[in-house]
Amino acid sequence: MYKAVLFFLSTTIVFNLWALPTVESLFRNGSNKEIQQDTVVLKLMIRDLMPNADDTPEDIEVQPESDQDQPLVKKEKIEKDIFLKMVFHFSDEEKLKVSLICSYYGDGRMLDSGLLRYRYIKDISKVVASKEDGLYERDLFTSLMSMLALNTDRDIKSFFRNYVPDFKTNKNLINLEKESLLKRYQNYLTTVADEPTLKETLVSPLKPEVEEEKESVKNTMSQPMYVGKDQVYIDKSGNDFLLKVFLGNFKSLFSNEKHQLQLTSYMSGKGQTTFSFHDYILFNGIHEMPKNILAKLEDDSFYEIKVLSLKHLTFSKRGYNKLLNKYQKLTAKGTNYELPRFVF
Repeated sequence: MYKAVLFFLSTTIVFNLWALPTVESLFRNGSNKEIQQDTVVLKLMIRDLMPNADDTPEDIEVQPESDQDQPLVKKEKIEKDIFLKMVFHFSDEEKLKVSLICSYYGDGRMLDSGLLRYRYIKDISKVVASKEDGLYERDLFTSLMSMLALNTDRDIKSFFRNYVPDFKTNKNLINLEKESLLKRYQNYLTTVADEPTLKETLVSPLKPEVEEEKESVKNTMSQPMYVGKDQVYIDKSGNDFLLKVFLGNFKSLFSNEKHQLQLTSYMSGKGQTTFSFHDYILFNGIHEMPKNILAKLEDDSFYEIKVLSLKHLTFSKRGYNKLLNKYQKLTAKGTNYELPRFVF
């Protein structure tokens, strides 16, 4: 019991000192439980809201330039739909490598006979990290969907490293002096928990006896856990408080309580790309995802993306290879079918 209380106190102290979440923690999609299976299948409908040359940006209701932190808003304009199945698969036991199968269909049944085209990506993070073709809109969307589907920040961090110069990892932001002091305090708590009699002789690192050391500890404890440029801060939107990530050419908004991704915007040398996320619901009873996503690309094209279903599956190595072979044997009817630029 004594050990449990001390452990609770030590972890509470550490967690309270972290104040705001970091970029890394926000992009781990922490409101969801860890996925126990090795595969997540998403079925999406992608609706092109301005597919014709005669359509103009006036057909789409977007926020003015001065209000770009607000979610995108669409008018009803049904045009051309594409159906996408994304099969995310952890390729190793440590869940460090993620492969992806993207298959495209002309209708919502998504039957093998209706396959238009497919693409297999052996390692998402490696493709995003390569930056060979410069398709940042595709890399951003895929990384965000990976984050939402798998509750991991691995792929979005690859995007940051390549496209967002101002991004800093937790390791580069942490106050090493304060981290060292807190670790020594936790070690002290562990020691006196194991041997209570030592509490009479050992000195707590947070309560030194020498005056100079007291002042030093007080100064260290008053410092933030992270040093350097702030990347996350609280922003008010109407009556709500949001967590805002600002990294120069990249920004995101998250809900304050559940840390749900609301909006992501990236500015390239050619223009701005924005994805906004709406209507979070529970799929399969345990996995929370936005039901609706809106995308506005740098060329002012506008898309609505609906998450139709989400499933957690487990594949043996043989079973997953069999799935890949199935796609390779299928005859894609739309090999040259034009797809939105933000997908593979």
